[in-house]
Amino acid sequence: MKKIGTFFYSFKKSISSASYYTDILKADIGFSIKYFLFLSFIASSLFTLFLSVNTIPKAVSEINNLPTKLGEMYPDDLSIEFKGGSWSLNKEEPFYIKMPALSSDYPGNIPENLIVFDKNGTIDKLGEYNTLILLNSENFVYTDGSGNVSAQPVSTFPDISINKNLVLSRLGEFQNVIRFLPYVLPIFLLLFVFIFNYLVPSFFNLILLGLGIYIMAKLLKKRVTYKDSLKICLHSMTIPIIIQTLLVFIPNLNFILVGWFLITSFAIATYFLTKIDVDSA
Repeated sequence: MKKIGTFFYSFKKSISSASYYTDILKADIGFSIKYFLFLSFIASSLFTLFLSVNTIPKAVSEINNLPTKLGEMYPDDLSIEFKGGSWSLNKEEPFYIKMPALSSDYPGNIPENLIVFDKNGTIDKLGEYNTLILLNSENFVYTDGSGNVSAQPVSTFPDISINKNLVLSRLGEFQNVIRFLPYVLPIFLLLFVFIFNYLVPSFFNLILLGLGIYIMAKLLKKRVTYKDSLKICLHSMTIPIIIQTLLVFIPNLNFILVGWFLITSFAIATYFLTKIDVDSA
């Protein structure tokens, strides 16, 4: 509890007290690093909580319904056999399997077809067939939401005969796995946000900010080392992190205000730098 109290005291003073920045210079840089890491973790937790309440349930519901939809889309009498690096189909080619119906707010352009079987089909026919996947005589060709096309040779596929019973069996196994998604996704999301939304960007921001504040200190004739500059910057990023967390509710502003985090952090750090009483530090 004492550490929590210390954190919230530092949080309050990092926002409001110029004299606190003088005290920061007396402390070890490890204190400022721990403060910043805990602040970032709290911000990441709030971000994850917001998505867990507003986005993850919809995504999980969509994923949970997908096996049932895929099972319904697979024709009862369709049989596909992979053998010796080739495949055969008991239907006339090209044969289409439609894309299952997805929610209207699903991201990206959804093609009309899930997969098209055509041994004579080429990559350029992905668009013509309006399909996510094309299986031709040599490759399993597919495209992602960004329009990037990849291919996997049919020769790498194991010998297997696929029918509806096998598909339903595999989808049932998948259904048993994805029921844990509501518990697993928030954990992975928290780690992802903490590392890639805060730690990695902040590392590069900190190097630039520290250098900028160190140069500014020289111009203001303040006896501040580069390490001292880093301490100031670690605490001056408190307000930008608060703003960044609030922007979860209006994400489009992140794209409009490019570089705002770095600029705001530098302005705040410069302000507190001018207020620091270096002689008493």
